[in-house]
Amino acid sequence: MFDEIGEKQIVLFGAGQNAQVFLDKMEEAGVPPCYFVDNNVAMHAGKKYEVRQPNVLLQEDKDNLRIIITVKSLFVYEKIEEQLINMGLGDCIIKQEIETLFRTATEKEFRLHSYLRRKNNTNDVCVIGNYINENIGGQLTVLATYKTIEALGYGVKILKFSNHFTRSVKRKMIWEYLCNFSNATEKDLPAVNACFNAFVTTPDWTFYKTWNKGWDVYMQPWTSEEKTRIAFAASFGKGAGSEYVPQDYSELKRRLTRFHALGVREPQSVEFCKSIGIDNAMCMHDAVFALDKRDYIALSELDRIDRPPLQTLVGGPYLISYLRNYSEEKLQQIADIAAQLHLQPLLLIGSEKEKQRLAPLQLHEKRITYVTDITLCEWLWFINNSHYVVTDSFHATCFSLILNKPYILFTRDEAGLYTKLAALSDNIGMQGRLVNVDICPNALSDLLQKPINWDIVNTRLATWKAEAVSFINNALDNNQSKRGSICKKNW
Repeated sequence: MFDEIGEKQIVLFGAGQNAQVFLDKMEEAGVPPCYFVDNNVAMHAGKKYEVRQPNVLLQEDKDNLRIIITVKSLFVYEKIEEQLINMGLGDCIIKQEIETLFRTATEKEFRLHSYLRRKNNTNDVCVIGNYINENIGGQLTVLATYKTIEALGYGVKILKFSNHFTRSVKRKMIWEYLCNFSNATEKDLPAVNACFNAFVTTPDWTFYKTWNKGWDVYMQPWTSEEKTRIAFAASFGKGAGSEYVPQDYSELKRRLTRFHALGVREPQSVEFCKSIGIDNAMCMHDAVFALDKRDYIALSELDRIDRPPLQTLVGGPYLISYLRNYSEEKLQQIADIAAQLHLQPLLLIGSEKEKQRLAPLQLHEKRITYVTDITLCEWLWFINNSHYVVTDSFHATCFSLILNKPYILFTRDEAGLYTKLAALSDNIGMQGRLVNVDICPNALSDLLQKPINWDIVNTRLATWKAEAVSFINNALDNNQSKRGSICKKNW
């Protein structure tokens, strides 16, 4: 790519995070850019490289100018390309395949092996879900949905609606390196609607209006009638629809009726849908069950390179604990369980903020080791390599089952969460492993010694996977006459 540029002047359009990837690679190749341009120069004040307004390009010799657009968002890329064409600089845009730049960088940084991001030739299906960086379960439901649709042979892309974050995001989500995706905002919805034939809403809490700022996006009222709309184990959240009041029912029913396939995650959500006149809602297991153990083990090996080898963080056989709600009682039980099992207790903490919340609980006195600021891949790695899991998390329980790790699941008091944990335990036949934190010592000791029949568990998980794949496949196939042709890729 750079060899063909020769002595021409190179300018990078876009000074955001991806610009650094291009800058590093170009400097390695000995062809640093002359400068950057960006439509929002003020946003990039103080960076080590010079950023100018795009109109300075008009002062350059067009024959000696080459422009590389550095953004990864398809929509933003196309807008910048149109802007340059309108400026008379269309011929200056380098149109060579620049994916290799990103691919080299992600290989070096994340060791993605066979999971490297693949570009689809068509984008038939759009996956939209709840994208919160710290929500590991939410990220994995999006990834599982994408991989399931991709395996069926459809062109698929994830749409990341960046203005719906409820927390600050410090790093990219794992599927941004593994999947075909684009950033978008509500202003882009008309273009998104035009680009895809089918739209799939995934968990986590995507129909939970009170909590979810992106609720109106995930209900898909912005899609045109001829499009296929699918809810894949979508969740109404803690209240399973109880947050809605009678005056909401008419509009809610109108929106839900537009879904060609309506799968919801909680049994109570099915009953709520029936109560407002929606009879086609079906209860589904969480989207993470659409992939299997081999998929997640492969994903667990893609750890960060700026942490010491994960194996060195734990001195011996260990018990993993991942908690959504911390308490003195839970931590003491974790220490006691680890002692009975002769394991080292290791607490997984998602962020430094969570670590600060734990400070008053004096982990060192309970001899509990912790690791903080973990990535999604590390989270899976620790569970897969543990000897036991103690948690109060729905998705940590899901992955204990998928990865065949014995576990204990503590109940949680928040409204609606106990019901979700109980439903999972009932469906997999593990009711006895959902316990209160104040379980008596004798009952706890008996539970710790009780083996799990993994053959039965794995048979049920295989059935759940088949049901998930069948749901998606039938939903896409059955509505072909309404949506027009959805092209399956030839692999």
